[in-house]
Amino acid sequence: MIKVADKARELASKVDLGTPAFYAGLLHDLGKLNPYYQGLFSADKEKRETFEAQLQSEYLRGHSILSALASYRLLGGTETTEKEKQQVLLTIASHHSHLRQLYKTMGNYQQANGGYGPKFYRSLTEMIRNFKAFMIEAESNAEMCGLGWKNIVDNTRIPDFTQYVVTSRDYMEEYLEFCLVFSALLQADRGSFFTWQRARFDLFLNTGALVRSGRLADLRNDFQQKILSTDNFRDRVMVLEAPTGIGKTKIFLDLIRRLTASNTYDSVFYFSPLLALTDDFENKLHDASPAGKSVIRAQDLDSVLSYNHVYIGSLERKLKRDGPEAEDASADFKTQEYFETESFNRKLIITTTQRLLHIIYSNATTDKMKLLSFKNSILVLDEVQTIPKFLLPNFIAILKLIAERMNSKILLVSATVPNQIKNTVKSISFPLDVKQEYLRWTIKNIRFRNCFDIGKEASTFSDKERLLIITNTRRKALALFDSVTKLRNDVTYISAGIRKKTRRQLIATLRENKPAIVISTQVMEAGVDVSFSKLYREVGPLDSIVQAMGRLNREAESSDPATMIVFRLDSDWRPYSELEFSESLCILREVQTSQELYERLPEYYGRIDEKNQKNRRLAQELEHKTRSLEFDEVWDFVLKNVLSEDSRGSVLIPSLDKWEEVKEYYRRKGVRPRRGRHNPHAELMAELPKTPAELKITHLFDQELIENDILLPKKDCISKLYDEKTGLDALLMQP
Repeated sequence: MIKVADKARELASKVDLGTPAFYAGLLHDLGKLNPYYQGLFSADKEKRETFEAQLQSEYLRGHSILSALASYRLLGGTETTEKEKQQVLLTIASHHSHLRQLYKTMGNYQQANGGYGPKFYRSLTEMIRNFKAFMIEAESNAEMCGLGWKNIVDNTRIPDFTQYVVTSRDYMEEYLEFCLVFSALLQADRGSFFTWQRARFDLFLNTGALVRSGRLADLRNDFQQKILSTDNFRDRVMVLEAPTGIGKTKIFLDLIRRLTASNTYDSVFYFSPLLALTDDFENKLHDASPAGKSVIRAQDLDSVLSYNHVYIGSLERKLKRDGPEAEDASADFKTQEYFETESFNRKLIITTTQRLLHIIYSNATTDKMKLLSFKNSILVLDEVQTIPKFLLPNFIAILKLIAERMNSKILLVSATVPNQIKNTVKSISFPLDVKQEYLRWTIKNIRFRNCFDIGKEASTFSDKERLLIITNTRRKALALFDSVTKLRNDVTYISAGIRKKTRRQLIATLRENKPAIVISTQVMEAGVDVSFSKLYREVGPLDSIVQAMGRLNREAESSDPATMIVFRLDSDWRPYSELEFSESLCILREVQTSQELYERLPEYYGRIDEKNQKNRRLAQELEHKTRSLEFDEVWDFVLKNVLSEDSRGSVLIPSLDKWEEVKEYYRRKGVRPRRGRHNPHAELMAELPKTPAELKITHLFDQELIENDILLPKKDCISKLYDEKTGLDALLMQP
């Protein structure tokens, strides 16, 4: 306990929370004086399994809540403030479950009559006897002698805990402080089996590998150089607003080079809302140019962590996933490598915006353990406009506190910056004249079609064109694909329903710049370095329209303006908000060029802010939950209103000759694909358009694996679930 306490204090001292972190570490395992553990630890290993069942029939199997109850008495004799005591108690009680208010944790143990049951009382009473022996040694120990040991022995009454409310004016800061103490204990406790130190970012970034040739090369270089020369980058939170395709990746990597040259940072984080963007960023790092030059040196790839729901591991291992060295290590959860991966103790971490939201708002131990690793780091949030606008006030406030309390730099990146960010975050100075010149060179014509007849439109498609059609939902994309394929046989379908390996191959083929017709969902909207000569985009929020526009005439291949046709298929505004959809529709009916569209963005964001009562209501609801320090309710709110679409299900789609191998792998390992530290089958995953229950297809999956939440079709059912052209989306057309 002393070892954990010292490490927790070391981790939290730089965020001014060393005292509560120390006490949380010092006292977190006192509950193991519970006779259940004392009996189990003293039993012969060969007899433990049998003896454990007997112990569970007599005593409470648990120690966290008993540690918290003991700590409540022990801290009574210290100079800790009430807030610090609450930070210690909540952290200790939650360190094997979820961070939550103590009165709720105690409520889990209460019975209908208000008592705590005979096993709870028996464990607590007999634990006090063990304390009498333990305190003889503790009172002679320098770290423990100042605690109120007699308070435990003399008073066994269980306190009636009530909700702790924020005591300071800045409720967001207090919310963050509780989370940081929790994170400090988790890292100190989980890492106590190893000797470890925080990483230090010292990677050399060869950003010259990102320099492109072509007609726009000089403009991009001019824009990038002027940004780096006109801003001092002293602010802790900054926003970089720049048009799509102008080279934002090179800009923020150059900025990272500058910042890390003059200051020492532990880690650099890259967050994006799409796996396509994280994949694209990883590709740029290890092989960015036709000549094969890389931003990251080969010997440094092991210091880069790729962390998402389909792959967790070093970038070096990911690149070798098809080779003999791609041995799985998902079962090695007791190793130092596993701990440092799960605590984000790496020099460069590439992950998703969804993961960042988990870390900030989830109260789970696996998420909160990562929070303290943002200390003394650089965080880059790409395509930040995808975060729901009602969440932005709370989210930006927390980011500012993270930057200030944790000595970090945070860079928000987007081509379209909502008012909630623009009005509260310092914008990086950029050369307006160069931006306007770039927009002139990449200008697109915009045409609006209120009635869209895909059959009539397809008859005009040229065999020499590169066409992209993007719809708002998979069902609509599927219907258009079905109509066009009746007229043409050279159509490609791309959505999250296509397995990742196939999707990657399709996009690689599109980079060959041959004539093509692609019908897609929003997966082709951002993070795909592919250019088309003509774009059709269903009406959506202006943020999405601008992102899609970045796939059109990307390198100014044609001197004539390319055309984006914005069309309506019906009056359905989903999956977007009705207000954002309708406000965008009004503007899209009027604008004629991409320049006009960029000019109307401030007006659009202003209207959204003014009219969106739902956003205000949701923002106020989140503020209330955060102010009340109801950590579980904060997470439930974010999960429901922000991340609910993440849980439809990932399906493994192996070839028939590999089915037994895949089945045996997951049957033997007994782990979910997304939780594996290295998952050799991540490329086989495709996303369902709805849950298996909603689609009524649960019976088509292997029943042994589905119990562990692993979706592998039965061998003779793969073709029933997965179509070679439309993937899992074909399920939407079934009766």
